[in-house]
Amino acid sequence: MTKKDRIVAFLAAAALLLVLLASSAFIIVHAHHDCTGEDCPVCTRIEACTERVRQLAAAVVTAAAAAAAAAFLRTDGAACLRPARPSRTPVSLKVKLSH
Repeated sequence: MTKKDRIVAFLAAAALLLVLLASSAFIIVHAHHDCTGEDCPVCTRIEACTERVRQLAAAVVTAAAAAAAAAFLRTDGAACLRPARPSRTPVSLKVKLSH
C-alpha cells in the first residue's frame, strides 16, 4: 500500500467517523425537543440521522467481516476448508498382496 493510498484510506475513515459522531450527537442533543406535531422538522432530521447511523453501522460490520475473511484466506486458515488428503492404502499404492 502506497503512502497516497494510506492517506486516502485514513481520510475516508475519518470522514465516516465524523458523520457517525455528528449524527449521534444530533440525536442525543435533540432527543427531548419540543415537538411541533406531525411535520416536525427536528423529528424528520432525527429520523434521517438514525437511518444514517444504521447504514454506517451496517457498512462497518460488512467491512470488518470482509477484512476478517481476507485475513483468514491470506493465512493458512483456509486449509481447514480443503478436503483432507486420502490416506495411503495398499489399493491406492497398487501393492499386490498375494504371493
